[in-house]
Amino acid sequence: MQISNLLQSNSIPSDVGVSPQASKSNPRPGIGQDQVQISSLASQLSADPSKLSQLQASYDAGTYNVSPSQIAQSILSDALTK
Repeated sequence: MQISNLLQSNSIPSDVGVSPQASKSNPRPGIGQDQVQISSLASQLSADPSKLSQLQASYDAGTYNVSPSQIAQSILSDALTK
């Protein structure tokens, strides 16, 4: 059996309908760039490892319950404050 690499990297943009020049530059700045934002809750949990341990233990035991109405309220509240 013989395996050959017939795919050339410069042919990929034309295969998907993009010119090679356009594929090298990003016409829309900010698109395709990942961003990470640490929430205040994450900061609080990292400052108090015992709280995180308690949450992990209750999750592992199956006793960690989340109220659907509290989730909905938090989503709405967050959306309205932005």
